[in-house]
Amino acid sequence: MITGDKDITAPTKYTKDFINNLKSNHKSVEIKDCDHTFSTPESAIALSKILQDWLKVHKENINYRILQEMKYQKD
Repeated sequence: MITGDKDITAPTKYTKDFINNLKSNHKSVEIKDCDHTFSTPESAIALSKILQDWLKVHKENINYRILQEMKYQKD
């Protein structure tokens, strides 16, 4: 989960508590000076960078899932 440290709608503390209660390897990432909607250019750039990095790490797994779904749809 990605949150902003200035988010009053979903405060970072609640996000971290939620992630910790999942009992999994999920994590939360906090963007400095960011509100709930990533409304500043800086926060939008930070969000984009975080998502790009995540996609690079998980690319093979995502491609595998897409291929599996395509195979399932053909059957």
